[in-house]
Amino acid sequence: MPTTVVKTIGATSSPTTPDYTSLAAWKAGCPANLVTADEIWEGQCLNQGEFTSASTLLTLSGITTDATRFVRLTTAAGASFRDNAGVRTNPLNYDATKGVGIRCTGAYTIAISAAAIANCEFDNLQIEASSNSASDIIDFSSSAAATLTMKDCLVVSKATGRSCVNSSNFSNTFIAYNSLFVATSATVSPLATIACTVNVIGCTVISKSGVSPITANPYVTPTVIDTAMFGGGSATKALSVGSASLASCNHNATDSATAVGSANQTSLTFASQFVSTTTDFRAASGGALPNNGATNSNILVDISGTTRSLTTPTIGCWEVTSPPPPSVNFRTSLSGIGGRAGARQLQARN
Repeated sequence: MPTTVVKTIGATSSPTTPDYTSLAAWKAGCPANLVTADEIWEGQCLNQGEFTSASTLLTLSGITTDATRFVRLTTAAGASFRDNAGVRTNPLNYDATKGVGIRCTGAYTIAISAAAIANCEFDNLQIEASSNSASDIIDFSSSAAATLTMKDCLVVSKATGRSCVNSSNFSNTFIAYNSLFVATSATVSPLATIACTVNVIGCTVISKSGVSPITANPYVTPTVIDTAMFGGGSATKALSVGSASLASCNHNATDSATAVGSANQTSLTFASQFVSTTTDFRAASGGALPNNGATNSNILVDISGTTRSLTTPTIGCWEVTSPPPPSVNFRTSLSGIGGRAGARQLQARN
């Protein structure tokens, strides 16, 4: 059983002094061989201000990993946007005032490079690119058999030409649970050129009109379940994949006229499915996403930490919950059917 080595990352010494003051310094402290060390190297970001730079903020390379001994970047307890007191009412979009944020401002700059590591995981993070670029926010194109796992993350591209995640190696595996990927200004898919095994479950993927939310290589086997894929429009494929027979896709929703797989909802109105199509990607209670998903053991809670329905969850990363029943004033109700005398009689019987 590997040992999880936890190191904190922050910008200041108040109120907690971090182990490292930058993402790059945290990576530099990682053992070169986690398999030999029998460790998981976990960085926990403190909520001490936004991690921002015009240069690549984190490059994962020179580290030997395997499926059980790998690198994980997450947040410290209480530091994620998921931990914010207003998480259920806050707009679902990048906002570093609500929790740890990682933002790249440089043009033609990858925010996080995971192109030279075999196994890594990102949890509870907000990541944004705010400048035009032909690069991607997260580059995952390791030449080795590699796995990138993302859980409960929020990745937003505000830049033309920049996808949220890009992988271009057949031997890789990309896994995403309960995450939001938005690239409404991009000319490429939010999940672009996914030339690897794809598992996207319980996610929301928003693209620009005319752009497929997910683009997969014709020869890979994409698994897309309980995922909302919107923004491309009716004439665009929600999941662009060369061989539909290879795909395992069901219980998805899209504004596209067609969708690969079964039990999917198509031709939905984009504007009716979310609180906002530009600033708030929480599922709308009156839309078609609630009560139309399938139960999946990987997504028993949503991106806000809310428990999902065990029978008919909401499609996408956001679970719409039923409002509580109206409260009943016991004494007033009794008065309405028999006045105070009726209340006294019932109390006497009990």
